[in-house]
Amino acid sequence: MILFKMMWVIDAIVTAVFLYFFFIGISDSSVSGMNIGLWILILLVLTAVLWGSIWLKKHKYPLLALVLTMIISIPAILFVLYFGVAIANHERWN
Repeated sequence: MILFKMMWVIDAIVTAVFLYFFFIGISDSSVSGMNIGLWILILLVLTAVLWGSIWLKKHKYPLLALVLTMIISIPAILFVLYFGVAIANHERWN
């Protein structure tokens, strides 16, 4: 279950990044009444993935728990790889 732990940590990092930007948005008023619902929905889904995967693993569903964590972690890994390659290539951005 090392893979589950790695994916869960990636999910936790993604959730922490979203929480950081949420609180920064609250402090500079860019998170307002128009988009607070979207922010709350995103944060609820991320929290549900984290807690749901722990619940599934605890109740003897390790494969479902792994699949649930991969819903967030695979796109996050691809995002980081894409920007890593884009930055490492030293290409012109204009």
